[in-house]
Amino acid sequence: MKRCSETSNEIESKVIDLLRKYPLCDSCLGRCFGKLSYGLRNEERGKGLKTSIMLELDFMVKSHKLEELLSLKEIMFNMGHIAEGWFRLYFPKEEFQYRACYICNNEIDDMKKDFLKKAEEILRSGQIGSYVLGVKLSDSIRMLEDDLVVKESLEYYESMKHEIKREVGKVLAERGLVPNMEDPDWEVIYDVSTRSVFKVKTTKKQLNFFNRLSRGVPISSWNSPYPNSLSSEFDKMGKKIFYSVSEQPDVRILTDYPLVTDEIDNIKIDGYYIKKSSQITRRDLSVIAAMKPKKKYKVTVFSTDPEEGWEKVYGDIYDVFIDANSPSEVMEKLKVSKAQILFIDLVAYHGRLSKVADLYMKGE
Repeated sequence: MKRCSETSNEIESKVIDLLRKYPLCDSCLGRCFGKLSYGLRNEERGKGLKTSIMLELDFMVKSHKLEELLSLKEIMFNMGHIAEGWFRLYFPKEEFQYRACYICNNEIDDMKKDFLKKAEEILRSGQIGSYVLGVKLSDSIRMLEDDLVVKESLEYYESMKHEIKREVGKVLAERGLVPNMEDPDWEVIYDVSTRSVFKVKTTKKQLNFFNRLSRGVPISSWNSPYPNSLSSEFDKMGKKIFYSVSEQPDVRILTDYPLVTDEIDNIKIDGYYIKKSSQITRRDLSVIAAMKPKKKYKVTVFSTDPEEGWEKVYGDIYDVFIDANSPSEVMEKLKVSKAQILFIDLVAYHGRLSKVADLYMKGE
């Protein structure tokens, strides 16, 4: 029972920390923990989490364990409508602030309804046979999600596009339009930026493994100071990247990391070494994309006061190996040492994704 209590407190602390910083609708908060529990919609999960911390925080106020009420204001505002009555209890003379969701701008429900309507029209027109749904997020939303996951170490996060596809797909299936998840002929795609739906013939997807051997060569060009990126080079070839890791452009990737693309031979892109592996199905892609690896970084530092376990390179330069979710977490862990960070390299990753990669690479 003690372990269950610790886990509950850890989740509640994370929810409170998120809501101190970001206004989040029920769905977007729920997706921050989307891989925990089963059978719940993210909207239900998020509303339940908000209700739970409202009870917990109100208990702390009433039992005089939390005396500074002003510290609750931001949390209340960022919760949205569910906290309005609670806010008026403690701040009856003040106006409640209605804030748009940090991720979806309170638009995710409208997106689902719009996608459902337009997809059903296409499917009932008889233009296509077997199908699967797809969602193209805007660059801004994708960047918001990537930054949030890394910055807040959201190990159990689910992307907005997966929620939209799943919820719309369920309704279509209930109406007799069942998606073919294994071998569809068509993909019906919702473009979040333009609110348009288009259909494309499905293509074979290829699993590759890559290393990034140079610094300053980002995977995505979005919000990057560098002119070239891996994704822009694929665009020039008329090819698409379906899955890649998120890693800061100044971090070399020295371990073999999965990259799912259109079928293509002899991929040669400056700064990268890419090795073709095999074809994979959409289901394989979904499984790979859902896995969040644990990472190991090699950090090269300058320090006149090295700690035990650091590996001497030359003079006052050392290599330090750190398990972390992101380079920012690496820097946080090294703050106490006051070492000067020179370079960061990703050298390994662990967990289910690593085991899947080993299976594919051994099968070559």
